[in-house]
Amino acid sequence: LPIKTGQQNTHTKVSTEHNKECLINISKYKFSLVISGLTTILKNVNNMRIFGEAAEKNLYLSQLIILDTLEKCLAGQPKDTMRLDETMLVKQLLPEICHFLHTCREGNQHAAELRNSASGVLFSLSCNNFNAVFSRISTRLAFWNWVENYPDEFTKLYQIPQTDMAECAEKLFNLVDGFAESTKRKAAVWPLQIILLILCPEIIQDISKDVVDENNMNK
Repeated sequence: LPIKTGQQNTHTKVSTEHNKECLINISKYKFSLVISGLTTILKNVNNMRIFGEAAEKNLYLSQLIILDTLEKCLAGQPKDTMRLDETMLVKQLLPEICHFLHTCREGNQHAAELRNSASGVLFSLSCNNFNAVFSRISTRLAFWNWVENYPDEFTKLYQIPQTDMAECAEKLFNLVDGFAESTKRKAAVWPLQIILLILCPEIIQDISKDVVDENNMNK
């Protein structure tokens, strides 16, 4: 990883891609082991202290490499993965992925790309482990605590919408919507969908405008 070896050259880039392909292939047979290892590496990298612009760039490149590898491994998750393994990998991986959604602030030149990559990992993770992901999100989601304790930040979200956050929330909303086919499932996921919608100010404003227009037409 660049955070360890420094700036990459052609040789190290080729070596990195080769290592990624090897891990992706191994994950088809040792899925939980590979995901657990990558999660540990990501956690260690996320916790590194860095100083200077060059180190920050190497950190960002390292995180992207790990996230991309995770996404591709998760996309090929074996269908016979044990439920216990599913729960454990979600428990370990989800906090590290959410790290990028919550702590990457606007103004950081790498924030958007890291959010998009993390969103891709979350999507792949959810596709095959939806119940475990939803259970963990729904029981630990700190949305209302955030609104109550940091109302200024919530207000700012509507004053200056964060496009990246809204896109992630909308993608997860659509994923949840596709999962909730039965009435029972819809009842279970609608509170989460409401929260996800609230994180999309532009969609809320469009809905509000449509309601107002419809009411005016009915008068």
